[in-house]
Amino acid sequence: MKKIINIIAILLSQVILAQNELPQAKINVYARYQTAKGIELVFLSNKKQVLSNAMQNGFVIERADANTNHFVEIARQKAFLDKQWKMLINQTTNQEKKKRYQAGYSFYKALQQSGSQQIDFNNGVAKLKEAKKQEDMKLLMMLLLASKDYELMKAMGLTYLDTNIQVGKTYKYRVKLAQEDPVYQVKSKVFTVEASNIQPDYKHLFYVKQQEKQLSFVWNEIPGLQGFDIERAETGTKHFVKCNKAPIYSMSGNGDYVYTYVDKNLTNYKKYTYRFYANNFFGERVKLFEMTTFPVDKTPPPEPNIQKPEHIAPNEVRITWKIKPVADLKGFVVARSALNSGKFKILHDKLLSKSQRKFIDRTFDKNNTNYYVVQAIDTAGNISSSVPFSVVLIDTIPPAKPKIATATIDSLGHVVIKLKPNTEKDLMGYRLFKANDPKHEFSQIRNHFLDSVTDPKKNLHIFRDTTTLNTLTPNIYYRVKALDFHYNQSEFSDIYIVKRPDTIPPTVPVFNDVKVFTDKVILQFAPSQSEDVVANYLYRKTDLHAPWKLLTEIKNNQTEFVDKNVQKEVKYFYSMRAKDNSGLYSAYSETIYAIPYDDKIRPSVTDLELVQKDKHLILKWKYPLRSNQVFFVIYKNDVDGNLVQYKRTNNTIFEDNQVASGTYLYAIKAFTEDGGESKMSEIKSIDIKP
Repeated sequence: MKKIINIIAILLSQVILAQNELPQAKINVYARYQTAKGIELVFLSNKKQVLSNAMQNGFVIERADANTNHFVEIARQKAFLDKQWKMLINQTTNQEKKKRYQAGYSFYKALQQSGSQQIDFNNGVAKLKEAKKQEDMKLLMMLLLASKDYELMKAMGLTYLDTNIQVGKTYKYRVKLAQEDPVYQVKSKVFTVEASNIQPDYKHLFYVKQQEKQLSFVWNEIPGLQGFDIERAETGTKHFVKCNKAPIYSMSGNGDYVYTYVDKNLTNYKKYTYRFYANNFFGERVKLFEMTTFPVDKTPPPEPNIQKPEHIAPNEVRITWKIKPVADLKGFVVARSALNSGKFKILHDKLLSKSQRKFIDRTFDKNNTNYYVVQAIDTAGNISSSVPFSVVLIDTIPPAKPKIATATIDSLGHVVIKLKPNTEKDLMGYRLFKANDPKHEFSQIRNHFLDSVTDPKKNLHIFRDTTTLNTLTPNIYYRVKALDFHYNQSEFSDIYIVKRPDTIPPTVPVFNDVKVFTDKVILQFAPSQSEDVVANYLYRKTDLHAPWKLLTEIKNNQTEFVDKNVQKEVKYFYSMRAKDNSGLYSAYSETIYAIPYDDKIRPSVTDLELVQKDKHLILKWKYPLRSNQVFFVIYKNDVDGNLVQYKRTNNTIFEDNQVASGTYLYAIKAFTEDGGESKMSEIKSIDIKP
């Protein structure tokens, strides 16, 4: 009986009771496109009261385009009348179908009479619950029968064929009661379907896990399908045998059920072909897909037993192991990690021979713990692993060369030296050494040591020192050594130079000469001669009382700078100062000035052209400067052939109407109102024929 209930569970939603509201019921809708017919709909309710209402008063079918929520009524559907039921039963020759139709008719008649039944509350809650259980069972069994026969669904008014559709278009459907139900608040689930012949591909929804002498199949619940069956055939035959005794149904009805089926007692690596079937809500048995697979060997070989690893030489660790003999053993893998539960790294490129029982590791970490595992692999790829085993190293290795990360000094001479921490687990500490010259012998001034390996190492890598600032020695030199708990001592770190704070600014740069041109100013100078100078800066301004603006940075070996970003007849002031490596600036140098002069030479006219037009000439030319301050003088040959001033114009085109036959020479000169003038343009000639 449980299996029958679970068949319908996929069709039904759970009733949700809200405080101070009517209990809820749902109408679930399923649809599909049938070529040349239209879109077929099936709609079911999870409550007998709702079904009774619908079979007497009918369903309302509504439709909307997929991209809108504007639903429009397209039809109403009711169950067969008595006459139609009797005709359906009498015309059916298939006895199994006839029994289903008779059961459906009886259920229909019982629904018509259910409204007049009275409940005796005096018999107690137990009898009330029993009556409710029997009513639910009748509904479930009836829906089970209907789901196997599309004609019975049609007779009960639970189907509709929508023929007024466009192929390729997508629609949304919902179904409501024609008359509001007095007991339940009924909601309709919207179903979306495309009017196309696209066949669903179910293969990607099924998964198989290959196991030892068995195969496990897993698939998710598929909307519109129920009652799954699985058939199996051995390789080389077409004789399929049903694997499951009864159809497999959902156990939840929530739409997210995960199905599983395990086929046992199979032969490893023997191929089997499986077919998956299911029933849809239109009374059809559907073949979903077919697959061929096989179970595999999943039994790993015995676990290797590592003997104690040995540090047999400074650069060698020997690992040996034992294992019980098995026929399908393929070989071994040796791996190493710094932690017994860490990520182990394989120590060789190829699988070790199945007869090998020893391995030499020459790449182990001399400054860390080394754990080893040996894994056995069989011909099926199954792996077993030994327990991790560590090796005790003979410690003759000093710590790595330490490194001073930073060393800073303040204005009072307090020095803070920070080391980059060494990574050795047996590190005991450091010794700090100091000198005033890198060629002198370094003296030990501080020790930072731990009492044991477990001591906290918070301040181990920070040293503090003090020094005088009143000295001619500009730098202090530091270096360190690291020691482990076996008193292995590292080599010296690299020397770290600490510069004492500088309080004397650099010397002032000096200007040597200034040369002025029409379009540039050349400055010649001597940069600051202080040894610690890092930069010289050149400044410029046009107002003596305005603040200086940085023009450029001068290189230490630079003695000249050309300022090309200048304008004629503008007065420019210049000054310089220097900065040392302590960030101290010198005073500004003596201020000098320069005024680029105007030589009154202007650009010449270019591209002069002469064109004859009827009995006059047209002159055209180009000039880079165009303003109302520029005008042009046209030169023309006189009767003696000499070029003389002829006309003046502000344009770059001129029309000469005073021409006759003969040869004419022209040239043009540009002038500016401030007295500037250009050189004569090239001379152009033209012959005018009578």
